[in-house]
Amino acid sequence: MTQKVEMYATTICIQGKAIVIRGASGSGKSSLAMHLMETREAWLAHLGKETHEANRVYLVSDDRTILTRQSTPAGDCVVAAPLPHFNGYMEVRGVGIITDFPCKKDVPVALIVDLRPHEMDLERMPDIRTENVLGVPIRVSEFYADDPFLSSRLRIAFKVATHRLNILASNTLGQRREK
Repeated sequence: MTQKVEMYATTICIQGKAIVIRGASGSGKSSLAMHLMETREAWLAHLGKETHEANRVYLVSDDRTILTRQSTPAGDCVVAAPLPHFNGYMEVRGVGIITDFPCKKDVPVALIVDLRPHEMDLERMPDIRTENVLGVPIRVSEFYADDPFLSSRLRIAFKVATHRLNILASNTLGQRREK
């Protein structure tokens, strides 16, 4: 039996892995996804580099994401997909619903990002946090929704979640200092 869950989230695909962006209505989930899709294309063009498939940022879903547990030879994972009939759809405030964003579906989830209002206290150096989604642990990062460096922080969190950057968690600092 296939396990599925619907999550209130906007999801993008970077280098074949999904980032699930959660937050309250109006918190900027779609805006962040759109910003990441647009700035990646512009940056590559500025550098004179071709936009190869592996370098593009794709929309997976906007506002609602279907998460499904899948078994693979490497172990179980959770994949993200849009609701049926909404592949490539994104609501752009002040414009309307755009129906032809470049998109991917059934993308393995690497990271969940929670957008928080600035009134909440976020830890400066948080412990590594995961959330079990359909029994599979997925890395979670929290950021202020109005952070002017949000897209940069998200890219770094993605690199950590996909093991391309190492992190020294705050709960290991004392151990390092004692050595």
